[in-house]
Amino acid sequence: MSVELLPLNALQEAVYRRLTDADKGVAQFFAAIGGRIYDEAPDRVEMPYIDFGSLTGDQGETKTREVKTFEYVIHCYSAKAGLKELNSLMDAVLRSLTMPEEELPISAPFTIASSRYSGCETFKEREEQSENVSRHGILRVTFIVQQTG
Repeated sequence: MSVELLPLNALQEAVYRRLTDADKGVAQFFAAIGGRIYDEAPDRVEMPYIDFGSLTGDQGETKTREVKTFEYVIHCYSAKAGLKELNSLMDAVLRSLTMPEEELPISAPFTIASSRYSGCETFKEREEQSENVSRHGILRVTFIVQQTG
């Protein structure tokens, strides 16, 4: 029996690599509108941008193997009026992370068995002592991860 490991850093690296991939990530979307991806966004960052949120995990098993289920929260921000840019950004992130025809690459000793949409929410945020309004979207994506060694 091998030592059980948590794939937290490996999963975050896989998500970041996919989102920044020129062909499969949000790079093309960001090239058109500007934008950045942060592990922890600095104060006063220019929008639009993506910020990694919480990561929660659970133990599970299928008929043939033990797996871990992780829900990753990804925050998306836009300063544009209305929801169109925010919704498009969230859609680009979701499509990038749940491409059914291509496995999301993760470092050994893990594999990602699947990824799927698990929820979202959008709302307005108003800066303190300002009339500036921004849009904030929260996207939740679930990953099923297996330790292979």
